[in-house]
Amino acid sequence: MGFSDGSRRPAGRVEGCGQQRPDFPGQAICGPHVLVEEREPGVWIVRTATVIPDNERWLHEGAAASDLATAMAWSVSHEPADADLDGTLKQLGDAEA
Repeated sequence: MGFSDGSRRPAGRVEGCGQQRPDFPGQAICGPHVLVEEREPGVWIVRTATVIPDNERWLHEGAAASDLATAMAWSVSHEPADADLDGTLKQLGDAEA
């Protein structure tokens, strides 16, 4: 991880408003997560950030995102039904069907 001035302080961090810190410099734009960087003492850069958890990152990669978009489009045009639930469970390999 990089450091802004050679100290042990990280160059940037992601903050949310859940912290109970009245001195938090991003408090004025509370709502989204923000990336806070201290360029030099007293000079803060605050930018909004989209945070994607590591275990969900695969959903945003090319093939998975495309497959998910296709599945969502299909689900909109097909009403859910459980008319042949036993057949569907057998097709999916459920041993209890």
